[in-house]
Amino acid sequence: MTQSLARALSTALRVQGDSPFLGTPTDGGEFPYAWCSYREVADDSAMLAAGLGLYLPRRSSLAIALGNRREWLVCDFASCFSDFMNVGIHLAWSPEKSLGVLADAESRALVTDTRVAQTLLLEAEHLQHTSLSLVVLVDCAEEKEACTLQRLAPASIQVLTWEQVLEQGQRARRTHTGFGFGDDVAVLDLVDDPAAPYTVMYSSGTTGGSAPKGIVTSKAAWGVSNANPGPFGSISDTRLRCGISHMSLAHGADRGVAWFATFAGARLGFTRAGGGVAQFVEHARQLKPSFVLGMATLWSDLYEWHVAALNLALQQSLRERWPDVDIPIDSPEWSRITSAFLATRRGGAIRVRLLRQSRQDLGGCLQVVPLSLPRGCNFKHGDNVVYLLEISLSKQLIICSRAA
Repeated sequence: MTQSLARALSTALRVQGDSPFLGTPTDGGEFPYAWCSYREVADDSAMLAAGLGLYLPRRSSLAIALGNRREWLVCDFASCFSDFMNVGIHLAWSPEKSLGVLADAESRALVTDTRVAQTLLLEAEHLQHTSLSLVVLVDCAEEKEACTLQRLAPASIQVLTWEQVLEQGQRARRTHTGFGFGDDVAVLDLVDDPAAPYTVMYSSGTTGGSAPKGIVTSKAAWGVSNANPGPFGSISDTRLRCGISHMSLAHGADRGVAWFATFAGARLGFTRAGGGVAQFVEHARQLKPSFVLGMATLWSDLYEWHVAALNLALQQSLRERWPDVDIPIDSPEWSRITSAFLATRRGGAIRVRLLRQSRQDLGGCLQVVPLSLPRGCNFKHGDNVVYLLEISLSKQLIICSRAA
């Protein structure tokens, strides 16, 4: 990050004063959101950036192997403050694959927990091919615990606790260009206050798709970006309530969305869920999004979900019309028969009804924004894109390639 960009980000966050959230579902399946101070996260990010800067040169590769926790966000911003390159390590990966990614990325440092660190440090054969010189433990409160893992590590790797790095960064911080605040923000439960004017975008997580993340933005904050709408134009309309994405925060496209939202006054945070498209649609029903963001895999999955529902509805209608005729959906004749049936008034009505149901399930989204194109589609052709056009209420479908 350049000095001017760091100063601009600092100014934007001082003006907006928004905060990230962390959340996990209760046993009852509810999603309470515990808000923590964005200023506090930024403060720790500056200290972490300064602390890591004592061990790593600028533009070093910093690997992060963490679940959905506050430290993930702190590391992400610290990387930007010190111009580190972030590398996300999936917790579901094998030790061999994780160390292979670390070697390919030439990562100099790894931020993780004791369980992952112990697993990786025991892989001496693969470890020697990496450039690791520092391991930071986020869940190790005492230095003696870090010393235990230090004995497993080769002499070229130093093991430190999260607190040690922050303390060292605090002492060195006067020479750092990062910023920090100390004000606390009151806890807010979004579930108990569904009328709260916040925008929520969900996405799949960095732990193998089982940990969605969210971006929460106040409607008033979106209004700030109307003067300079950026790449998403009218998404900054203050009438919009919420949007949903389905992306991994470790990937570049949604990181760009996160940073754009941050400059617009966004709140960035984490929650946990699973269940694929069914869970995604359930979230959409609850959140009533005004627009939807998603990567190619989401749109392919949603289209397959729509086609499956359409096939079942057509099969039921055919059985009602001709009880003695039973054509399996997976039969070779099914596609030809359904194409002819959809051309009839009855079949067309079923298709329109399901498209309306899709809009309702997705919260009546005004804009559908795939951040990369569905598999097998281009900008002008493909059933997936036609489906997206038809579920978009405002006809304002925005299709962005990953490069865009």
